[in-house]
Order: sequence, then C-alpha cells, then structure tokens
Amino acid sequence: MLSQKIIDKYKELHIRKYNIVLSDEEATKQANMFMNLMKILIMPLQKREKLRTS
Repeated sequence: MLSQKIIDKYKELHIRKYNIVLSDEEATKQANMFMNLMKILIMPLQKREKLRTS
C-alpha cells in the first residue's frame, strides 16, 4: 500500500503531464500498477547485481 503522500505526488505529476485530475481511488490504482510494473522490470537487474557481487 502506498502512502497518501506518494498518491498525492502521483496526482500532482499526472496533472502536470496530462492536465487531468484523478480521484484518490484512481490515482491509487494507477500508482500501484506503475509500482508493480517497476518491480517486474527492476527484478532482473537486482538478480544480475547479486550474481556480479557473488
């Protein structure tokens, strides 16, 4: 679960980029989906780093 501070920051960035205001519910949904995507993309990098340092 993301903090309200993070959700507010996401809403602020979304307004600046797309000029669309999101509800807290929609911002939470989108921010969580974004974080899940980043975890998937970054995970292989973390595994490679562990292999290099071992």
